[in-house]
Amino acid sequence: MAFNTVRYSEKLLEHSGITVETLDLFELFGWVNKLKDSDKAVEAKLAEIQAYVSAKTIPPSALLKMAKFGAAVDQWMKDNALQATAIQCWTAMEEFFGVVPCTLMSMMSNVLRSSACEVDIMGTVAMYAMAQAGGKPSALVDWNNNYGEDPDKAVIFHCSNLPKDVFVTKGENAPVMDYQEIIAGTVGKETPTGRLWAGWRPGLSLTCA
Repeated sequence: MAFNTVRYSEKLLEHSGITVETLDLFELFGWVNKLKDSDKAVEAKLAEIQAYVSAKTIPPSALLKMAKFGAAVDQWMKDNALQATAIQCWTAMEEFFGVVPCTLMSMMSNVLRSSACEVDIMGTVAMYAMAQAGGKPSALVDWNNNYGEDPDKAVIFHCSNLPKDVFVTKGENAPVMDYQEIIAGTVGKETPTGRLWAGWRPGLSLTCA
């Protein structure tokens, strides 16, 4: 079942001194399409992605598309002096752009520039507040199930955009980039512009004590 983009009140946020800048995906895709493969910002973002997570099985064309999207978002944030983002990730990007933004959102959150799914501005505010208070990356997760009979544990989950630092980052359990199985169940593994790629191998869950 597809998600709905989250609604929120800019007026209520303004009363708390929080300013929201909006950007249509169509305009963002336009900026991406204008970028050249050889642009310095694109090359730098591609190198950053490859240094952040293992992407050995990912087609270069998909990584390049991610890099252009990330470079465009970075420039928009810089131009508007933004500290955090919330991106409409499901399912317009997959159907009409061909990749998911999970890796890029994870990268931003990992350096305390919190990024939440489905334009969840209120979630972004909460993530940013926690990151600033704790000095560490924060994340939103789905609290799905109890952990057996243990009342002090629960199984929590999210599809792909969690910051890398909340996972084991080395060894066989380290995150890798793969296609997004959850979203693929809605729009398919193949799109007109290529397969869907996520931040992490799908199916990872965290146990919260």
